[in-house]
Amino acid sequence: MMVGSHSLLFSQTSLKWDMLTNVNYSVRFDENTQSVVSIPQYGDLLTASDGQVVELKGYIIPMDTEGSQYVLSAFPFSACFFCGYAGKESVVELVPASGKTRYKTDQIAIFKGKFVLSYDPYSLNYRLENAQVVRLE
Repeated sequence: MMVGSHSLLFSQTSLKWDMLTNVNYSVRFDENTQSVVSIPQYGDLLTASDGQVVELKGYIIPMDTEGSQYVLSAFPFSACFFCGYAGKESVVELVPASGKTRYKTDQIAIFKGKFVLSYDPYSLNYRLENAQVVRLE
């Protein structure tokens, strides 16, 4: 297998955060909101991984006070995307395989799930669907 070939990705089950930076944005005017929005344009490696089951290690960050919505971040809460210190490509929405589970903020974990790209300018770029904890650290 050649390095850089798309088939190399399929032999891996682990994504790295630097792989998620392979995204550019085009801007367009959204008539519904009367605002300019950024539409992600993903590189070949990310496009090839769309729909694949992968593992990703990061910091768990809650999105609500009930503990029902979480993201996995390349950075801890104090430096994450939502605090303005990182880009949208540094967080992945977690769609859990089962009901509510509580996690500690900034707990490091490896999650496994179906990697899905989003083209919706009003949502995060990436999701892990059917996300399951592989290991908590």
